[in-house]
Amino acid sequence: MKTLHLYYFFVYLQIEKYSMTMKKIAYYLLFILLLCFYSCKTPAFIEKESITFETGFPIQEDCFGLWYDSKTKKESIYFATYIDSSYVRFFTLDGKKENFIQDIPLTQVCKELIDINTITVYDLDTVICIDGYEHTNRMVFLNRKGEKYYTMNFDTIKGPKDDLYWILRAYSNNTSKPYIYLAAFYKWRLANIDSIVVHNSNKQLTRREISIQNRIWHFKKLYEIPSVYRFNVQNGQYTYSNPCIYTYFTPVSSLDSVNENTCIYEQSLSISYANKVFVWGKRNNKILVLNPKKLQVEKCFQLDSKYTEITTPDIPLKDIMFYKKISDFYLSQGQICNVLFDAKTKYYYIVERHKLPFEDYAFLSDAAFSIHIYDKNFKKLGEQYFEEGKYDFRFIILTSKGLYIAKNENSKDYDPEKVQFFRFEIK
Repeated sequence: MKTLHLYYFFVYLQIEKYSMTMKKIAYYLLFILLLCFYSCKTPAFIEKESITFETGFPIQEDCFGLWYDSKTKKESIYFATYIDSSYVRFFTLDGKKENFIQDIPLTQVCKELIDINTITVYDLDTVICIDGYEHTNRMVFLNRKGEKYYTMNFDTIKGPKDDLYWILRAYSNNTSKPYIYLAAFYKWRLANIDSIVVHNSNKQLTRREISIQNRIWHFKKLYEIPSVYRFNVQNGQYTYSNPCIYTYFTPVSSLDSVNENTCIYEQSLSISYANKVFVWGKRNNKILVLNPKKLQVEKCFQLDSKYTEITTPDIPLKDIMFYKKISDFYLSQGQICNVLFDAKTKYYYIVERHKLPFEDYAFLSDAAFSIHIYDKNFKKLGEQYFEEGKYDFRFIILTSKGLYIAKNENSKDYDPEKVQFFRFEIK
């Protein structure tokens, strides 16, 4: 009888042992599931409050940004204007005017420059203004008193083939001291392209044929040039991307094969410094990631949205309506607008404007948009949609307190001199 009791007791222990093992496995599996849930959870942007900045003027694209004081460890948001009473004005993150930073006047530079398209604060004694007008294209540095102390004439910059270049603008107001990054466009030393085409032809060409050959020559040259420059603010030296990264956007395998039936088009490239240098085209959904020092392409990936599509036009160079069709096609597409980097989470946020009906293009700021979230390895974590009409995709600032997105300028109670932003926490 004792033996039987011992036997049952032994069986009971084995069952308990098995039960404990199963419980441990269950707990372990639950832990793994919870870990996966939280690690794979899509980051979300939660609207917390609205903040008003009494700028005294309408805000303008590429004339605002975040200023970080390394001494006080304090962030400030600045806005600039180059119309009427021109100045740069600084605010705290809660919308109050900064008392310890005076407005920086821009009157002197606005009288001199013709088409200012970028104003960025490198430091309080280095406010950089870029003139995008072709015949006066240059970059001017101002001190905190608004006094000009340095001018860079882009016509003096030479590319690898000794052609002249001019640089249009810095699309992002973020900097990687001592550098700023600039999108490069070109101006050829030989202005009469028609004479080049005719001289290199073995037959008498009609005006239409000259126009087509001109176009072929133009795009071949375009795809051969560097497209990103890194400018050293401290010593004025610059380096450029080489080989040309335009070739990542071309649909042809070789530029030598380009002919009148080729569908190739000019890419108006945009750039953003966000821990790395990002380059994208206005008529393409590809994004290039460049090494900030060597300007070499490290990665190329496509931006895909649930809500809109960015496609490339299928228009041959011989099409007599080539440029108009390209323009109309561009207006009907979505567009990549900016890339931001969150140093806390190591996430990248890519802003994409969604497709807008052509008849509504005058109200571009009304467009809906998405913010795509990528991790440090450029694995997509999610996409957050922002409805049309409420927010303005053109004015987004990433701060330590979250993401600031401007109120749409077509709102009924919009005040251009008291600009409202919505602050989002990222969770």
